[in-house]
Amino acid sequence: MNSISVSFNRSQTDLKKQSIAEKKKAIEKAEESKEPKKTTTIYSSKDDKDSGNDDLTLYATLLLPFWESYSTVRPFIQQMLTSNDKRLKYNIALLLIRNNKLTRTAC
Repeated sequence: MNSISVSFNRSQTDLKKQSIAEKKKAIEKAEESKEPKKTTTIYSSKDDKDSGNDDLTLYATLLLPFWESYSTVRPFIQQMLTSNDKRLKYNIALLLIRNNKLTRTAC
């Protein structure tokens, strides 16, 4: 098994973990909305900030050179763009722009 396959498998696992974490966060947010409202400021709270996922960004960086040669890389990176994590989407979009890969078909 070559290193690209291993990296790709690890990155798929991390993306699944990211998706599960996002779903848990959405459930927690829904449960909190049932509770009485807390006083908040007009600034964003720390709960609303997306932290991104450095591992997934790194995997995307490592896999991007294989965008053309491996048919599974493009859909995988496109799947990252569908994440609810705004920071992750920003980092992936920036990576695609820097490497001239961001097109209408990539989004």
